[in-house]
Amino acid sequence: MPRWNRRIVMMFGLSPLLRVLLTGWIIAFSSVGLSAEPAADQPAAEEPSPVEAVLIKARQAAQPRTGDDLLEAAKLIDQVWDLQPTPEEEIKAMKTKARYLYQAGVAGNQGARFDAKNFLDQKSHSKVPQVALAARSSLLEYQLQEIITLPNREKQFYFDQAEACVLENPPSTATGDLAFLLIDSVHGVHGPVVAGKLASKIAKHFAGIQTKPLATYSQFLAGMANQLALVDTPIEIKATRLDGTPLDVAQDLQGKIVLIDFWATWCGPCIREFPEMKRLYEIYHPHGLEIVSISLDDTQEPVTQFVNERELPWTFVWDAPPEGMPGWFNPNAMRYGVRGIPAMFLLGKDGKAIALSARGRRLTKLLKEVFPDVEVPAEKPADETP
Repeated sequence: MPRWNRRIVMMFGLSPLLRVLLTGWIIAFSSVGLSAEPAADQPAAEEPSPVEAVLIKARQAAQPRTGDDLLEAAKLIDQVWDLQPTPEEEIKAMKTKARYLYQAGVAGNQGARFDAKNFLDQKSHSKVPQVALAARSSLLEYQLQEIITLPNREKQFYFDQAEACVLENPPSTATGDLAFLLIDSVHGVHGPVVAGKLASKIAKHFAGIQTKPLATYSQFLAGMANQLALVDTPIEIKATRLDGTPLDVAQDLQGKIVLIDFWATWCGPCIREFPEMKRLYEIYHPHGLEIVSISLDDTQEPVTQFVNERELPWTFVWDAPPEGMPGWFNPNAMRYGVRGIPAMFLLGKDGKAIALSARGRRLTKLLKEVFPDVEVPAEKPADETP
């Protein structure tokens, strides 16, 4: 798997750049056309089409991504409309232009965000149905990313618009991207129960699709519904320890407090969690805490080497993804819709989720609440040597 693809994105979800900067996640899937691009100087595998040639030229012009560079790149993409692009090419060019305009706005050009939304609004009236739907979906995605400061009642207006767009149209990559962001946004405002009901409804809308890439959207939407349902439903994870023995979390760890950790050896933010996880494990394991780290590496060898070299004491598991697929498609990650790592669920003794986001200081706080009678040694200053 190419390193750039591993480190950044594969297909769909919330804005990867924003999440990596704000939360330290590595995102498996991106939206609004914010998927990973090869480096501008990466050679093409074959002679590019006229449309692709314009996009390559725009990508080169966008470096090093100052506001002016991004505006120039967006302007270059206007050449595509004179090339009689296919619907797929027009959608790709449209999303790329909107992305550059939006990023120029983030870089400080106040009018560029408005230009991005105005451009998508114009495209939403295209006579080509696929283009119109993709434009409307992308526009709603941008709106969802910008409503964080609005009162919840006003946010609900945009939630309802996005839900209608997803459910009133046939499943597509455009509405799939919108669905992921919508579910994430509703979760943040209304919590896992409301978001879980929405995810279940959307997953049913996408259910049964066998053609790629929509089959993958269908699988991950169902996984998101499963994940959000963990607040009421015990987790079901069966995996293989690094020594080859099977692990059934429900049976083998019954009555324990369990931290489920999705990670990979190439994931920097994941590895940065380990020192605190090791400290907490040493404190709380004697009182009933277990940690199960589920690797999304493509193969087991780097996982075994990593764990042995660092002498990490808790349970690590690895299972092969489907043939020909990368480690992101780990069966347990798919089952619970894991689209970004680290993803850490804290489970109660009944196997239900106490928290679906349990990393860093939040994990430390949660464990203090779960084990109120356990005396916790004072933390050593970061520069203090043992």
